Amino acid sequence: MTVKLLATPSDLRRSLRGAMRRYRYYRWCVAWASRKSPLCDDLLRRRDRISQLVVGTHFYQTHPDFLQAFMDHPEARFVLQPSGVFHPKIYLFENDPDDWACIVGSPNFTRAAFSENMEEIGRAHV
Repeated sequence: MTVKLLATPSDLRRSLRGAMRRYRYYRWCVAWASRKSPLCDDLLRRRDRISQLVVGTHFYQTHPDFLQAFMDHPEARFVLQPSGVFHPKIYLFENDPDDWACIVGSPNFTRAAFSENMEEIGRAHV
């Protein structure tokens, strides 16, 4: 297994976009998401690759346009009333059990997380 620290928003964006191109199955769990970003456009174009998508709505941070775009997807779930704070940020990509990558850290699936915020993140892949 290889682990890589992604230190800048451009590293993070490039790694996520590369994994979205390379892998067939996405299993993501994030606290918040927004719709107005090139990465979300990429996800919409590849919506058939979503095996699991879990997105929180706590603090009203997930944008209504994102909810609208994915509410009809059979593998999308939205956490509406958590006890405590639902706050994961996991992006798992798979082709098969021996070919996968996982991005974990602090970025939600928002435009700011992949463009201007300084997020701490690591990437592991086999």
